[in-house]
Amino acid sequence: MLRPFTSLIQTYSPRVPDPILARAEVMRANSMEELFSTSDVVVELAAATPENYHIVTVHLASDGAQQTRVSLHQDNNLTDEARERAERNWSLMLGGLRHFVEHNRAPTDTEPD
Repeated sequence: MLRPFTSLIQTYSPRVPDPILARAEVMRANSMEELFSTSDVVVELAAATPENYHIVTVHLASDGAQQTRVSLHQDNNLTDEARERAERNWSLMLGGLRHFVEHNRAPTDTEPD
């Protein structure tokens, strides 16, 4: 479905066999870091099973001036690796949000954070 709109579709899906990816013309990324650093658009999907359900809690706190602190917590990570991956993903997302709020535009690849 996305093929007309892009020249490369890739995934970080360690459990999906290579023949399935090849049949769908999807390239495998070797890590989440590789996927995020080489993609313009990232969509994260997982099977809708109880072990994949998470509660994400976002807290916004104002200092009374012009600053807002954003904190985020995601529960039900099955492993330390899953928790660390979620922390990296949310950190990237929140970093992009911060850049957008501070600069009124999305970051480019060449800009420092």
